[in-house]
Amino acid sequence: MTEKENGLIEIKDGFVKVYNPVGSGFPAVIGPDPLAEIKINDKILEVKQAVSSSDKVEIFPREEELPGTVAVALSDDGLQATVTITPRITVKRWVKDTPALQELILNYEEESTESRDITVEDVYTALKEKGVVFGIDPLAIEKAVREANRQPQVVARGKEVIEGRDGYVELLFDPGIKISSYDQESLEKVDYKEKIIIPSVNEDDVLAVIHPPVPGIPGCLVTGESLEPLPVREVQVNCKDGCILSDKGDQVLATREGRPLAEGKYNEILRVLQVHIHSGDVDVKSGNLRFGGELKITGDILEGMTVESFGSLQVMGNTAGAQVMAGGSVVFHKNLINSRVTAGVMKGFYQKIFPYLSEMEEIFYSLKEGLNQLQDTLSSRGKEIDDRQTSYLVKLLVERKFITLPQLAENMLATLKETRFSPPPFLENVIKETGSIFKDFARIQSRDHFEHIAGNIKSAKVYAEQAQEIQGDIIATYIQNSYLDCSGNITIRGAGSYNTFFNAGGDIHIEGVFRGGGIKAQGNVFIGEAGSPGLILKQGNIYLTSGSTARFRKVYENVQLFFGARGYKFNETRSMVKVIYAIQEDMIRVTNI
Repeated sequence: MTEKENGLIEIKDGFVKVYNPVGSGFPAVIGPDPLAEIKINDKILEVKQAVSSSDKVEIFPREEELPGTVAVALSDDGLQATVTITPRITVKRWVKDTPALQELILNYEEESTESRDITVEDVYTALKEKGVVFGIDPLAIEKAVREANRQPQVVARGKEVIEGRDGYVELLFDPGIKISSYDQESLEKVDYKEKIIIPSVNEDDVLAVIHPPVPGIPGCLVTGESLEPLPVREVQVNCKDGCILSDKGDQVLATREGRPLAEGKYNEILRVLQVHIHSGDVDVKSGNLRFGGELKITGDILEGMTVESFGSLQVMGNTAGAQVMAGGSVVFHKNLINSRVTAGVMKGFYQKIFPYLSEMEEIFYSLKEGLNQLQDTLSSRGKEIDDRQTSYLVKLLVERKFITLPQLAENMLATLKETRFSPPPFLENVIKETGSIFKDFARIQSRDHFEHIAGNIKSAKVYAEQAQEIQGDIIATYIQNSYLDCSGNITIRGAGSYNTFFNAGGDIHIEGVFRGGGIKAQGNVFIGEAGSPGLILKQGNIYLTSGSTARFRKVYENVQLFFGARGYKFNETRSMVKVIYAIQEDMIRVTNI
């Protein structure tokens, strides 16, 4: 029986050798290879075929050339252009010796060499095609060409825009009432001898310096496009009572002695409130005190008396059994007993009136548009509209399209009537004038008059929006059996409070004890000593927002805190602790300070 063996093909020392099959074995096979030119009997191999020992098989590895490249990329902001240069690569190959196989599989040894064929001119051409025309650095291009290291290299830089600065008012006084050396974050004991600092100025004092806007400097993208800075705003300073602009318009000067105030988002509304000093006590002999500016009482406020101040109020003596109300802050230098105190009352008025004024402004804008359309329609029909008919046309539009407007005006008048203190005269006049025209449309004298009313409403809305920043604080030393309500912070600097209820739009800081009563705060709370030792019944409750933090030097058992719907009661006496509401975990956490 004849032995069967397949044909074989091998490469040795660079030469191809073919072995014929034995018996019915299959012949050796070789196929084309993309990395080499293969010839059989001087003909290029294009398809796989069988070979024998009599065939002339030659393999010529291909030399590969990869040309150099230059790629240009722009940064997202268009302020940088980079080039990435790849050198020319030449790959030479040699066929490796291959053991005898029935079908030849080629393996190679390779050698790569690099040559830098990208020129500076090539880079400039690539930059131009990408639109890069500004900020090109010739030295950076030469370096990139010389290294050709496949790494992006910055070869062009744009010019960043330099933003300008809005005009602003630099206040030369601290607008708030401060306690010297008082640090809200500190848990160190406050010096009871520290003083309350209330800003005051004399006639001709400089209250503020008005800085003009500084225009920005344009920039440029590497593509040559200009980058424009944001427009800058010129501050419009409004000097109210007690101050004026300097001749050059760059300073605000006090025209009388008093307390300086800055209002508005940009401190652009300034005034100096007149300070009235009431010497002695507020009693039956003096009568109740009501003052439209800053008020300082050198004596006591006795039982049954009422004191109201549109600005801030200082009481140098004791206060007992009294009603105290201020548009700004209230400072009690001595004891406060069995009294009701409200500070920052005007903030509530502005918060109420602002939505009405905003809605009124929007409706008046639509009303003006409707008035224009109505006049155009009538004019197209050949009807000339007399300016004195503006009131009739406004009445017609209100009755057809804006029927809620009269009620809106009534709401504003009702809000004005409810407030204990009158707002600035111009704001009061706008509200009253707007309310009156919807009771009697004939009060609108002309189209210009209507436009004037619309402009006043807009100005009043802007003022009310800014005036909401008013903050009324309460500062006291010792309190008992009282109720304190303010739009700002409450600070008790001395022994503390007993059976007193606090409601603050900001923080509450009680340096001494808090025993009995209750606390409600929109901000943070710090208490030196909360509750009473050995008291089985519930202690004073503390109500906070979810974002508030409560800190205690000492807190006794049964004191309760509430963060919205979540509550926590101390079951033991703790010292130096902090309480927060962990929103994500929906739980109250108590940690040591």
